Amino acid sequence: MKKLTVLFLFCMAVSAVFMTGCKPKSGTAAGTSTGSGRLANGDVTLSMFFYGGISRWATDFTYRNNTFTKKLVDDTGVNVDVTAMSYADSEQRLNVMLNAGDYPEVIFGKGFSINELSYYGSQGIFIPLDDYHMENYKNIGEALSRYPLLTRLIRGADGKTYALPRVSECLHCLYRSGRTAYYMPFVRDNNLKMFETYDEFVDYLRWVRDNDANGNGDKTDEIPMMWASNQTINAITFFARNYLPYVDGGIALVNGKVTEQYKLNEFRETLKFMATMYKEKLIAPDSFTMTSEEARALVNRETPIVGAFGHTQMNAIMTTNSPRWVQSFITPTLKGKNGVMYASNFAPWQSLSNYMVITDKCKNPEIAIGLYDYLMEFETELNSGFGPRGDFWDWPDEGALGLNGLPARYKMLRSSGEIPANLVWSDSSAMGAFYNEYRYGLQGVDVEDILKWLNTGDPSLLDRMVASASYNEAHNYLASQQAEVYKMSDDLFIPPIGYNDEDDTRMADINVSLGSYLSQSWVEFITGVRNIYRDADWNTYLREIDQLGGAEKAAIIQKYLN
Repeated sequence: MKKLTVLFLFCMAVSAVFMTGCKPKSGTAAGTSTGSGRLANGDVTLSMFFYGGISRWATDFTYRNNTFTKKLVDDTGVNVDVTAMSYADSEQRLNVMLNAGDYPEVIFGKGFSINELSYYGSQGIFIPLDDYHMENYKNIGEALSRYPLLTRLIRGADGKTYALPRVSECLHCLYRSGRTAYYMPFVRDNNLKMFETYDEFVDYLRWVRDNDANGNGDKTDEIPMMWASNQTINAITFFARNYLPYVDGGIALVNGKVTEQYKLNEFRETLKFMATMYKEKLIAPDSFTMTSEEARALVNRETPIVGAFGHTQMNAIMTTNSPRWVQSFITPTLKGKNGVMYASNFAPWQSLSNYMVITDKCKNPEIAIGLYDYLMEFETELNSGFGPRGDFWDWPDEGALGLNGLPARYKMLRSSGEIPANLVWSDSSAMGAFYNEYRYGLQGVDVEDILKWLNTGDPSLLDRMVASASYNEAHNYLASQQAEVYKMSDDLFIPPIGYNDEDDTRMADINVSLGSYLSQSWVEFITGVRNIYRDADWNTYLREIDQLGGAEKAAIIQKYLN
């Protein structure tokens, strides 16, 4: 199995707050609070729509029933009246509210596009924030100072600031474009050579297909590779990097030119590769129609049957800190056909967005901004994502190191997978600002055992890994460090763009028709409905892309980059 090492990054000079290893100082912008963390005296109510707030971690946001809501209100003196919906229902509900004029004072949790900001700003629904001097707020100001690009993401195409910034630094979030995982015991228990190239990975899948990999006496129940239908694009991205530095979505900057990568011969070779796999029954036929629930049932079957699966986030398809989850290892960066290795990275600004807007209904915009600044405080981030201090997390032990080799910032007392509903607002601790030194400042408990497990799969360590509060972040961190060595150039990615109204409308129209056409065509080529080996079929595909506006889309983007 491929050996992993920890790259402890010791710095000669680290700021004092990082070196203390204790509770960071808190505070808000001058003139915005009535005391330490206080914004009001309980006489102010702020109405909020929490986009995507309803989840298995939070079903009730009332003061009485949600632990974090109670702390938020008690600390700030602001009574927060939260309306929340699941991600599946949030977009429709938000559109209804905005169109009817029946929306709250703030909209929280949705990253609006640059053009959406200016559109709703021009309607007078989102208020401009330029005169509120957000740079003077402690946490908001720090985020804007660290990442000047945030100013582009919080402004509309008209140049006015309409939103508050969010930073959710996460090395493993940047390195899960085209992510796959494999069931480690199939490799370990059968003394297989760990695959290092795409061809060797396919050989592993053939072995799973042809052998009784799970040892139950049935050589026909194994599935070499599968994914849920909503992960098809992710799987194609994984295989495309066998041939080229493929940007998720297929639009890249190549030597400064906007390039439709899904038109390139290298992408055709990708589809040929996958079509051959499909014909050899290495890809489960249901992968292109399977629901997430059906995929979860297969991956978590009592007897393991899946050799590998594609998914951007492993714990979205299996239960965190379950044995199956711990035994599913992230596939390392594989060597491609040209001998080059392309990592699974997204654009570097993937971790940046806007996260809250203030509407014209808001009676106290300063208090709304101050509340958001409070949500960006490090301790608040931990409380909102993991629960109260002393229950699931605490400040680190004196002298302890984090996963990044620097003085630890906090430690987990129990696995995040154990968090009960309505203790937090989200399973993520990134309400507004969670930097890499926070995330990987997690006290490194069991690090040596985790390394041994990832290097050897020693069965005697399984129970310890299941119980480890550090395993999730450690596994993600180590896999991302390995991938980072082979990262694709930042210059390949299209930066955030604000279009004029005409171009924005045209881009939206093109994206609707072209996106569905591309995904359907790729599946048809892989499954043999179209013949990827026949030039006539490929040329028809290229012609139809242009008829649907593909070349025009590239030209519009290029115009704004020139």
